[in-house]
Amino acid sequence: MAQVDDDGNLKLEYIVPDTITGWSISAFAINAAHGLGVIKSPVSLVVLKSFFITVNLPYSVVKTETATVEVFVHNYLDQYQYVTVRVQNEFENFQFVDENDAVKSTLEDSKMVAVAKNSVQKVTFMLKPTQTGNPIITVLAGSDTVTDAVQRNLRVTPGGLQYFDNMPEYIEVDNSLVSYKPFHLAIPRTATNGSVSITLSVEGFLLGAALSNLDQIIRLPSGCGEQNLLNLVPSVIALEYMASTDILTDAVKAKAIGYLEKGYQNQLNYMLRDGSFSVFGNSDGRGSVFLTALVAKVFNFAKKHVYVEPSVIVKAFNWLKKKQSADGRFTESGRLFYKALQSDLQDGITLTAYVLIAFLEHEEHAKKFSDVVKKGTEYIAKQTDENGSPYQLALVAYVLQLAGHPKSTYFFDKLMARSHSNDDSSLRWWNNGSTSIETTAYALLTYMSNGSYVDAKPLMKWLVSQRYDKGGYDNTQNTFVGLQALAQYSRQMSVKKQNYDVLVSYDNGSHRLHMDSKSTMNGGHKLAIPPHVRNIDVKVEGTGGGVLQIAYQYNKVAYDNKPRFKIEKTLKKAANGRKIRMHICARYEPERFTEVTNMVLMEVLFPSGYVVANNLIQHLRENKEVRKAETEDSDTRLILYFDPLQKDKNVCVDVEASRRAIVLNQAPGWIKLYDYYDPTREAIEYFDFIED
Repeated sequence: MAQVDDDGNLKLEYIVPDTITGWSISAFAINAAHGLGVIKSPVSLVVLKSFFITVNLPYSVVKTETATVEVFVHNYLDQYQYVTVRVQNEFENFQFVDENDAVKSTLEDSKMVAVAKNSVQKVTFMLKPTQTGNPIITVLAGSDTVTDAVQRNLRVTPGGLQYFDNMPEYIEVDNSLVSYKPFHLAIPRTATNGSVSITLSVEGFLLGAALSNLDQIIRLPSGCGEQNLLNLVPSVIALEYMASTDILTDAVKAKAIGYLEKGYQNQLNYMLRDGSFSVFGNSDGRGSVFLTALVAKVFNFAKKHVYVEPSVIVKAFNWLKKKQSADGRFTESGRLFYKALQSDLQDGITLTAYVLIAFLEHEEHAKKFSDVVKKGTEYIAKQTDENGSPYQLALVAYVLQLAGHPKSTYFFDKLMARSHSNDDSSLRWWNNGSTSIETTAYALLTYMSNGSYVDAKPLMKWLVSQRYDKGGYDNTQNTFVGLQALAQYSRQMSVKKQNYDVLVSYDNGSHRLHMDSKSTMNGGHKLAIPPHVRNIDVKVEGTGGGVLQIAYQYNKVAYDNKPRFKIEKTLKKAANGRKIRMHICARYEPERFTEVTNMVLMEVLFPSGYVVANNLIQHLRENKEVRKAETEDSDTRLILYFDPLQKDKNVCVDVEASRRAIVLNQAPGWIKLYDYYDPTREAIEYFDFIED
């Protein structure tokens, strides 16, 4: 919107791209006397520079590959131009090579080309990276009368698959206590050269890493109705926690609210007409009790910070009420991809407890739907077996604690009797497979609800020790409940009495990091450790607490000795190597006959220079086996979502990629299958082809 002058005139200036671009311009005006005026039809405009260059690069290359840089010289002048094209390498991040991969130069390469009027000529250069990163490539072109220049980044990776590990530790000292601990980094000798990165950080908050990484809290795709909540849950928890502890800054608040607003709008795409929510929206046909309860819970928290249409929450709770049986049980009517809640489909105790949390964590709805809560709590109190899974007992104990039911203590005691601890009992947890995080988090929430802060501490410390470097856990459910439990515990901790030093030593290096209230509020400290280091000693002295973590990553070519999926592929090259077509089939390989998967994801990374074919996503959406298809990393990586896979049934897809840039000495692409809720179930298959 802009204001016109007294004569009704308005001049706006914009910078247009160098390339030939078509524009369609429309406008409207509002006047107090004459109302709304709209232009009769859009005005078309084509803009271009008379001389410019464009550069074509692959999205990324592996360090061992050779990238081609295609420079297109556009001449729309009325005469020939004899143009010198130069590629500069100011920081010597790559080498210029010839067709035989022999090094020509390191700082600059140049070629001359004659470009006729109103035409385009291509000039090709070949680069071989010398290090990983994002080196700048500067391209200049000019004649006696005209010039142009372009700078582009070329992403250079080490090759192989990227692996992450983290060693977080809750630290707490007073003036009479010094804490010391050695750390060993389990980086394999097979790690790709140049791929190792090590970072030591100290945070004054239990949630410090999560608060700093609201947009990337876990390293998994987030393309369905549950995973989209990653845009909501961490931000809601951050706002609730920081507001309650009086440490909310304007910057964090603005960032969190931005994610909340985006996440809320996106989540509405998964809402059905009846007010329920499903994992993949309308394509599911029926709403999910599990997801609707989760969304209702999250929206109830979010409405304190951003606008949430009240009817959305009301419709969700009313829909859930209709799904409750006369005996108080909830059963799943839609697709449920999280098998932990399907372990007792006959009695529905776990799912019923999960749904009741959405009602009970908000007093308003606990009162409004008191009949739902009463029937549900009585059902699980009567039906729960004391020998049920730790996950079930943890959910039931927490729900009954929220409801003030007398049997909460009974089930909680049964749960605690099956816990595990380390030698000095400073850590406590449950060995419950992929639900160990949730089980421990619900137990911690139960402790916090009844005010048992001292008993809760070993659970808190174990949860901290299991988190990923960005502050989350290995899947959405673990992240949601884990963060909620840590936030509840954090509220009774003081972050204003920090005055301690962290002394870090390794090989020939040492550092002292001081933590006080100011550094705590500023996010703590980060320290880059040399990539060759494998042993680090840490000593903490002073008064205060927080989280120390050593996060490291590396690449390696992975060959899974015990793949949990069978991948079969048929690869063929087409159109002189300009396309890759591949038929992929997969099935589950269980360790036990009764074992089933959760939702399964397939990722396909195509060789450097290739991108997903233009019409592939649409074709995949027509495949009934594929629940969702999307791309990442500038269309170089394909991600497919599947229903739980079975032992005796293949799911098959046809994929295709097109060559966008020529890359020599090409590294293989790969196919990876994994269980979203249990990433230890995975399989990896490599593929490549040799040019004719």
